[in-house]
Amino acid sequence: MSPFNEIFLQEIKASLDNPPDLVSGEFDISFDESKDPQNVQLRIVYCLDRECFFEANISRGIVSLVDINTCPGLFFSEDRSQVSSLGYLIPHIQSWITRLTLRVQKLPLMRRMKKQEEQLQTIKEKISDIE
Repeated sequence: MSPFNEIFLQEIKASLDNPPDLVSGEFDISFDESKDPQNVQLRIVYCLDRECFFEANISRGIVSLVDINTCPGLFFSEDRSQVSSLGYLIPHIQSWITRLTLRVQKLPLMRRMKKQEEQLQTIKEKISDIE
């Protein structure tokens, strides 16, 4: 269950779609409120390269400070930054997606192999259902 409203979640998912290189279904989006009820952790992981992630630790105070950690980062392989409002979160996700797209464009073989693996798994499941 997400702590965010549906409209904000749709904005996040729309930011992840950058066809043909990236589609929102290739990402795991998770939320964690268990560590501190005054904070929410948003974590987005690219499933085809799990080293690539966007993580935002969001405070629920009057001023919503957001600590952001990304890989690939803007300047380094992994970067940390902070913004003072949730309003800056979507532009940061979009910036991360741009960097991720450049990285993914260099790895088309990995994507094809993953799709073939998924197709093979589907075939195995269908065969198993027939038996």
